[in-house]
Amino acid sequence: MKTRQLRGVLITPNKEGTQPREATIEYSGFKDLYKLLNCDMIEIPCYKFGNGTYDVYCDEEGLLKNGNKPSILAISGMFGQSVVVGSVFIVGRNNRSLTDKQVAEILGTIQTVQDKFGNKYNVVVSKSV
Repeated sequence: MKTRQLRGVLITPNKEGTQPREATIEYSGFKDLYKLLNCDMIEIPCYKFGNGTYDVYCDEEGLLKNGNKPSILAISGMFGQSVVVGSVFIVGRNNRSLTDKQVAEILGTIQTVQDKFGNKYNVVVSKSV
């Protein structure tokens, strides 16, 4: 497969929490996403952030890994709650790079909150698609 740049929003959990940031990777196939997300199996749910619908590449086995913290807590009035655990890479539908406007929309939708134990989480008011 031909290599191309893929721009998205990367959320990588660490001891301090999960700080979303813009990231561009050299993409030639899923092997590049496995490396980026440090995982062996990828799940691709779709979520609405603001006015757009996006693919969310995430570690399918994130819940099974010891010490992983939630990356996104998606709160949706229609579908209840869903939690994505481990690293995630948010891109446009059908694996398209994000525009400046889309990156800003996603980053503007994600809020970091802290629980009473000092753990930080990203909360997104979103809908599963």
